[in-house]
Amino acid sequence: MKRIIGLILITAIISVNLTVTTFADNSYLHSYIKENEEDFKDIVSYLKDYGGTALPSNPDKITTEDIVKVHCFEESHLPNYFAEFGNLSKNIIDCNEYKYFSPEGYSIIIGKNDKKEWEVFGISNELRLADSNHNGISFEFKDMIANIEKVHPNYNYESVKYIEYDTLGTYLVYFVSEDIEYLACYPINNADNGEKVTCGKIYTVKEYIDIIYDYPIFSSTSSDKGIGGGVDTTVTKDIRHWYVYPLIGVVVIGSGVAAFMIKRRHSKI
Repeated sequence: MKRIIGLILITAIISVNLTVTTFADNSYLHSYIKENEEDFKDIVSYLKDYGGTALPSNPDKITTEDIVKVHCFEESHLPNYFAEFGNLSKNIIDCNEYKYFSPEGYSIIIGKNDKKEWEVFGISNELRLADSNHNGISFEFKDMIANIEKVHPNYNYESVKYIEYDTLGTYLVYFVSEDIEYLACYPINNADNGEKVTCGKIYTVKEYIDIIYDYPIFSSTSSDKGIGGGVDTTVTKDIRHWYVYPLIGVVVIGSGVAAFMIKRRHSKI
């Protein structure tokens, strides 16, 4: 009898393990990595050779699970765009860049240069800054997806886009569920710095537009003039600038990049 009970328990445990594995293998994140497998593996290989203080000291910790394809808005004045078209889907474009979330607290932007070779375009301490402003909320893509799956388990996998909204210093995950557009919102700033959006919360696109509609940055501009009267938010070889970041954040980013580049130069000597 005991032997039979033991066999039943073992069978049950194996069944649970197989179920968990099956769910993991069929998850959106698994499919997403599979879809971008060639580029992701190339990026991992490139970063392992690249080195630097912004990357883990153990190269084996650099994995495809920590990489995401970056998208942005073609028209950055979202209130104007939404008022005209009533949706955001066609305003989202591929930036031809990828982001690696380092366990060291940095994110690294990678893309292909004019020679079609992988290159680091920018390094940011956004994960450290986000943690200081929103303690306990993860800004890594895999955790953003996990949060979406809890709230909207029936979301459309193919609609998902990770978006860097430089204009407001915010990271967004766009998705559609039951024919409704949503944005999972992750602003770097917090309420003390004037942020009105709750970090980690999922809004319908309309709810999000209604919140940001009154932001001063939109009230004095139109879509043909650009946001903030032409304030430039660019990616350079050394630093990624954010228009609404606290000054201290920019300074820290600069310091981190300087240390990263110095170490890289020394490693090549």
